[in-house]
Amino acid sequence: MYDHNIEDFFQYKLAGPRVFRPAIIPALLPVGAAIIIVLVLAGITSDPSDRDWIWIAAGLFLGVFVVVAIIVRLVTLTLSLEGLTYNTLVYRVHANWSDLSGVTTTIMGSRSVESIVTRHPVVEGGFWLKILPLAWFTAVLTGNLSPFDSGNRKDLIPVSIFDNNWRAGEIGTLVGHFAPQALRNDESDRFTC
Repeated sequence: MYDHNIEDFFQYKLAGPRVFRPAIIPALLPVGAAIIIVLVLAGITSDPSDRDWIWIAAGLFLGVFVVVAIIVRLVTLTLSLEGLTYNTLVYRVHANWSDLSGVTTTIMGSRSVESIVTRHPVVEGGFWLKILPLAWFTAVLTGNLSPFDSGNRKDLIPVSIFDNNWRAGEIGTLVGHFAPQALRNDESDRFTC
């Protein structure tokens, strides 16, 4: 496809590292907005003695919605010259392009996701592990049972949470260009949940 080296490709295609965020964020906005509108309309049209509870419920929902949206937004997948980096609130997994070995389907939270398998990932603890009560809360929100839940997950980078059709999109194009071995190897039988 490109006869240039990796640096030229990234300067041409990305102008630097490319950061992806979970695909759930666009789905959250209309649902959250609809619930807020319903609560506001209920507050306006209800009996004055019931309005305090409705306004409190609307405020609490808005607060929880904003916190969840911020937490989800902090989860990222970064593609750079060095490889892939998957940032969660609890830990960070980095793998060089040459360390990507295949693709598998795993369970994350309550849904199946396609993940790229890495051979020698570099795993680092994140800031949230220092604030342990929040680490437990955010681990559950990101699909783990605890901040220390690893199983086989530390050598997996879930890519379909960033793009449901990632193989045909930009992520698949870049992985196919820099790590074609990852797309050729199906390692589904390695991981059973």
